[in-house]
Amino acid sequence: MIPPSTTLTPSRYLRRLGVCLVLLVAAVIISPGIGTEALGITTAWKSVLHPHSDPIAYTIAFELRLPATLLALTAGATLSLCGAVFQTLFRNPLTEPYTLGIASGGSLGALVAVKLGLDF
Repeated sequence: MIPPSTTLTPSRYLRRLGVCLVLLVAAVIISPGIGTEALGITTAWKSVLHPHSDPIAYTIAFELRLPATLLALTAGATLSLCGAVFQTLFRNPLTEPYTLGIASGGSLGALVAVKLGLDF
């Protein structure tokens, strides 16, 4: 029997989900200003309002950093969704992409694409 302190009630679930969403939004807001170039969060977001005043800051923040952040979020969400589908499909919480050889097949596909010079 599961102890009552470890069960996840709907209110606890919604609170945790809310905290995760707030952290996700904070990461997206902060990401254009963080990197190797000393840009700063305020400078990055000011460049949105006036892109012609500082085009380098705009380019770094919103043509390089923000798309990379959004791509990382998309990849993470896709991988977590695939993991949840595998675990549901096999009814096993320890299922991973190596179970069906999907990880190896993905590596083979990436190698073939690189060797053939395919660019999508």
